[in-house]
Amino acid sequence: MKPLFIPLLISFLFLGLTSRSQSVTEKDFRLMIDGKIYSDTVNLITVSDLLKMKTVTVNFTWINVKSLVIYYQPAFCEASIQRCTTNILCNDAKDLTKKMKPGDIVGISADEAVNRQGVKVYIKEVFFRIK
Repeated sequence: MKPLFIPLLISFLFLGLTSRSQSVTEKDFRLMIDGKIYSDTVNLITVSDLLKMKTVTVNFTWINVKSLVIYYQPAFCEASIQRCTTNILCNDAKDLTKKMKPGDIVGISADEAVNRQGVKVYIKEVFFRIK
C-alpha cells in the first residue's frame, strides 16, 4: 500500500501546480517598484521617495517590462507624459518631479511588457498622490 501512496501524492501535487498556473490571468499581474507591490488605490508618496525609485518589474518573473510610461497630472492642468525605454525610471521622468506639488497625481505604467513567448501583456498601473 505504501509504494502506491507516494506516486499518487506526487501526481496530485503535480496536477494542483499545473491547474494553479493555468488559472493566472492578467488581473493577477501587478507592477513592482524596487520589489514592492503597491495597492490598487492611489498611494501617498513624497517627492523624495519618488526620486529614490529605480527598477520596475512585475510580480511574475516570466514577464519582462521593456518600457515604462510616467504620467504626471498637476491640479487643473494638462498631463505630462514621459516614456522610458527600459524598466528603469529614466532621468527625464525624474525631471518631472521638479514641477510636482502636494496633491498632484503620478502614474507609472508598463508601456510594453512581454511574457516568455514574446506576447504583450497588460499590467495594472500604479498611481501616487504627492504628499
